[in-house]
Amino acid sequence: MSLIIFHDDWIGGGKNHKCHLRKYRHVKEVPGDKYIEVLLNKKYIMKCDESDLSLVQSYRWSAYGKKLRVQTTLADGTTLTFSRLVLNSPEGRISHINKDNLDNRKSNLKILGQTYRKDLDYVVEDIDKLIVSSSLVSSFQTDWMGGIPGGSLNESKKYFIVRFSSPQLNKCFFFETYGGKKKAYEKASEFRWYEAERRGLIRNKYRFHTIRENTFLEVECNKNQTFFCDVEDLSLVKSRVWCVRKRTDSDVCEVGCSNRAKTNLTSTSFHQAMGLYEVVDHIDGNPLNNRRCNLREGKRLNSRNANKRKDNSSGVTGVSFNNNKSIWVVQWPEAGKRRTKSFSVNDKVSNEEARQKAIEFRLQKDKELNLHQQQRI
Repeated sequence: MSLIIFHDDWIGGGKNHKCHLRKYRHVKEVPGDKYIEVLLNKKYIMKCDESDLSLVQSYRWSAYGKKLRVQTTLADGTTLTFSRLVLNSPEGRISHINKDNLDNRKSNLKILGQTYRKDLDYVVEDIDKLIVSSSLVSSFQTDWMGGIPGGSLNESKKYFIVRFSSPQLNKCFFFETYGGKKKAYEKASEFRWYEAERRGLIRNKYRFHTIRENTFLEVECNKNQTFFCDVEDLSLVKSRVWCVRKRTDSDVCEVGCSNRAKTNLTSTSFHQAMGLYEVVDHIDGNPLNNRRCNLREGKRLNSRNANKRKDNSSGVTGVSFNNNKSIWVVQWPEAGKRRTKSFSVNDKVSNEEARQKAIEFRLQKDKELNLHQQQRI
């Protein structure tokens, strides 16, 4: 059976803020599917699904290089790839089944998996790093909402009781007084919320951040600190009282929940409670960025990206001072082995100069090998 293709006229273009957009048209194949064609660089035509029209209208897309990869560059230098945004996949290589990089319909795309060699350290692809670096960019945010009230609400045989401490307050809501158990519970819950808000005891309020089609959550914790996660993890945010705490034997903070005997909850970290990986690594080194695009399997990574020890004298992971030899020693993993380089302190080079050279060398290696320094809070 022959294929009949119906093309609509070219439409679109115009501007999105200061960005000049590309023209597009709707296409229908008989037999076949409906899709969109986008005119790139005045001579190339990209195909995509109709459901991705909003993505087409959000950026000025272009075909780059010999392989004609469809991507765009933001004002801050961030590069976005069309196929990766279509699949919402920050990790793994994406393959075009028909070998045509201009055909970005979902039916033509597949994820090949993470790219690393077993004999080498894991290397984050450039596009992964770019997506992670822009994962907390926001152009709009809502007011704070929701949260978990402090105090406690318990049931007795004839009433619900709301308790607060410092200063102490106990208030009972009798079933008979409020016309039944359900009404009494509603009144007790309302009072608990009002009193907790008056005392400043509403914990884990959250707000939504949005930039174009990207929406994520910011959650308020103790000491006016916040952490970030995806919208699909809102139920996890509401399930427990989360706080920012220091890790054991480290000055790095993370989001965690303490044990509560009544609910049989063991102490756990937010990123572990998400249940994505057995061992979790934060790609950007920020343990408060718990967006899914920033998390990956960390069995091979966490020892390599170890936190700075408390006895570290340089302030940088992998840089330490050898008192016996009066040298600053740099250590880093490369090609499956631990490499070292020393910087001597002598009459010509002061201790601070040698330390600074060692730090600069290690940070350069971090950049070359995609290692990361854990961010301190």
